[in-house]
Amino acid sequence: MSRVRFAVACALLGAVLAPSAATAQSSPLACKPWGRKPPLGTLCTLAHDDTVKGRRLPAGTLLRYDSTGALIFFWLTKPAVIDGLALEGSSDGPHHTLFPDGAPRMWWLSRTQDVQSVPCRPIRFWTEVVGRSSAVYFHRNGTLAACRLGRAAVVRGRRFASGDRVAFDSTGALVP
Repeated sequence: MSRVRFAVACALLGAVLAPSAATAQSSPLACKPWGRKPPLGTLCTLAHDDTVKGRRLPAGTLLRYDSTGALIFFWLTKPAVIDGLALEGSSDGPHHTLFPDGAPRMWWLSRTQDVQSVPCRPIRFWTEVVGRSSAVYFHRNGTLAACRLGRAAVVRGRRFASGDRVAFDSTGALVP
């Protein structure tokens, strides 16, 4: 999928998920080619490493803002470690989303890794095509909401196979 088609699809999704103007980035970012302040409703490419919603993001990261200036999603142009997790990134790769307060909402891992003691699997093109998404979802309070397992595991006392989807409520209990 080209970056333009991806951005259009994500912009349409962002129109539904967009947070309020009150949650917009509070300090100016160094975006290229616009300098310090990106136009609203556009993409911002970070000119250098910068802190966005409390997370250090590498230069080249693309940020998508809605018309109120609220951050809808970001995508990394290369893999990066954020909050101790190795996230996928490429020039036309997946987008990562945050809740309005900056907590992770949906992230794509670059390799199987433990997320809150659960071995979540990385994004793979074909799993997305056939509808078995590998996205890692979080609750607003930061606890793991769901992921697919990257290896067989016993989770909360129950045995699961690699590729199984596990889901949790906001207290960390398994959801059937």
